[in-house]
Amino acid sequence: MLSPRARVLKLYRDLIKLSKTWTSVKPEHTVEERAYIRKETRSHFRDNQNVTDPAKINELVKEGEYRIAQAHHYRIPYDKPSYLPPQTTFDVHVKNKSYKFRMPKKPIA
Repeated sequence: MLSPRARVLKLYRDLIKLSKTWTSVKPEHTVEERAYIRKETRSHFRDNQNVTDPAKINELVKEGEYRIAQAHHYRIPYDKPSYLPPQTTFDVHVKNKSYKFRMPKKPIA
């Protein structure tokens, strides 16, 4: 079992590695999405650098791991709004901060 510090450092390394290897669904957005992942990673880690409560650290690490899994599964690096149904995927335009929903490839059963 890893210590909380080791889990946090591993999460940070995994996120930076993801930002370097990320390929977008639309190749022209790859550079923009890589920069977004790096920026979000750095800002979240800086915002939470003074957290010392082990329960809160565990919660934040789980959230980060969830975001990585979500990015790999949906091929979307952006945080999914909580009000969307689980099967919904979407495109995000970072500069305009707008969403465009994608239709599912298979009907939802």
